[in-house]
Amino acid sequence: MIRARNTVELEKNYKLSQIDDEEQVVIKGGLDKEKYNRERYERRVTYSGRDIKNIITKMREIEANIPDEWNDWQKAKYIYETIGKNVSYDYKYFEAGRHQQDSNLTTILSGKAVCAGYALLFKEMMDRQNIECEYIRGEALGNNDNPEKHAWNNITIDGKTIALDVTWDSARISKGAKIEYFGNNTRFNERHVADLDERQFNYFVLSDEDVKSINTNISRNDRVYVADKMDLETKRVFVENAIDETYKKYSKLQGTDKAKKQVKAALMKYVEEGYSKYFTNNGGARDNIQKYVSQGEMSEIVSNIFVDSISRDEKFKDKREALNEENILRKATKDTLEKYNKEQAVLAIKRYINQDSPSGFTNSANRAELTIKDKDVIMNNMYDNIVEYTEISRERENETKELIREKNCYNSYELQYIAQKEKSKGVLNECLDWMVKKKEKDIEKEEIDNLQKIANDRTDKTRINEIDEYKR
Repeated sequence: MIRARNTVELEKNYKLSQIDDEEQVVIKGGLDKEKYNRERYERRVTYSGRDIKNIITKMREIEANIPDEWNDWQKAKYIYETIGKNVSYDYKYFEAGRHQQDSNLTTILSGKAVCAGYALLFKEMMDRQNIECEYIRGEALGNNDNPEKHAWNNITIDGKTIALDVTWDSARISKGAKIEYFGNNTRFNERHVADLDERQFNYFVLSDEDVKSINTNISRNDRVYVADKMDLETKRVFVENAIDETYKKYSKLQGTDKAKKQVKAALMKYVEEGYSKYFTNNGGARDNIQKYVSQGEMSEIVSNIFVDSISRDEKFKDKREALNEENILRKATKDTLEKYNKEQAVLAIKRYINQDSPSGFTNSANRAELTIKDKDVIMNNMYDNIVEYTEISRERENETKELIREKNCYNSYELQYIAQKEKSKGVLNECLDWMVKKKEKDIEKEEIDNLQKIANDRTDKTRINEIDEYKR
C-alpha cells in the first residue's frame, strides 16, 4: 500500500508508470486532519493504482491549459469554473448508495459528485497549484432552509481568505450564469456553519466586480496546447486506458482472443500509420490518443511497455511462457537492459521500430539476427508480448478485487471466521497465501500451520457455486 498526503507528494516519490494498477494508494488530501483519520475516511481516500493514475492524468490535462503568467487568483478561479462546468451534482447519490465514488477524487473521472467530492477535488487541485486551501465540513441551509450536512472550501491568496462553494455554483457555471459563491457572497456565513472542531475563519468578501475582473479567458493566440505540456508518462496513461477500453469492448462483443487481436492491430496501426480508428472511443479513449499522443510518441510508449514486460518478468513468472522467451527482439532487449539500463533498451527498440536499425542494442545481443530476420514477424511477436503483458496486469488486478476480504484478514480470528462461514479451502487459502506473503508479525507460525490444517480439511466441493456467488 502506498500512502501520500496528496498527489503532489505521490508524484514526487513515484513515477506513475511504476505504480501497479492493482496497488492500493491512500491520498489523504483534504481529509488529512487528525479528526478525519478514522476507518470510514480511510476507505474513502483509498484508490486503485489505475484510478489514481487516471485522476492525475485528468488533473494534468486541466493544469496544462493554465498559462504560465497567470496569478493565483486566475488559477483558482479557472479551476473552480472547470470543476463546476465538468462535474454535475449526483441527485441519485443517496438512493444508489454510491457514498464513496461521489465524495472523493474519482468525481473528476465520473463527472458526478456530491458536496464532499466537489470540495475534496478543489482542495487537491489547489494543493497542486501551491495555493493555501482548506476543506471545511459543517452544515448549510439548502433551498428549504433546513440545515444539511455540507462541505465547502476556502482559499488564502495575498493574505485574503475567502469562502467558496463550488457545489452551489456548479449549476450556474454550467449555464453561464454569474458566479455567486467565489468569495463574493455577503451572506455566506449565514448559510454555512462550520463544525465546531473545524478551524474558524474571518472571511474577506470580494465584490462582484472583483470576481468579474479575474480574467480566466484563454485566447486562441495565448492558448497553451495541452499535448505540448504533458510528459510522456501522462500520455502513457492515455495509451494504457485506450488498450484497456478496447480490450473490454471487444472481449464482450467477440471474446478475449479477438479482443487481443484488436488491441494488437490498434497499436500497430497507430505506430506504423498514425491511424487511430482501431481503438474504441469508449470513455473518450480514441479521442485522447488523437489529441495527446503523436505517432512518434506512441513508438516510445510501446517501447517502454515492452521493456516493462521484460523487467517485470519475475513478478509474472507464472505467465512467462505466454511472454514468448524465444522472441529474438526480447532476447536482445533483455541483454541490453541487463548491461545498461531501461532508457538504453527503450531507445534501442524505438530506433529499431522507426529506422530498422539494431545499433542501439548491446554488442552481446545477436544484432545480426534482427537484421536478417523478417521485421514484420519480429514486430508481430513484440505486439503479442505487449498484449499478453497488459492482459497479465489486468488478471492481477481482477484477482486482487476478487480476493475475499483480503485487506481485512489481519488476524487469525478473522481467518477462522471466514473458514467457518464459507467452509472453503480456496477462500481460506487465498487469505493464508496473502498473510504469508505479507509476513504479518502478529500472526505466529503455529497459528498459520493450524489454519492451514483447517484449510486442508475443507474439501466440500458441493459449495463451489455458493462460494463463487459470494465472491461476485
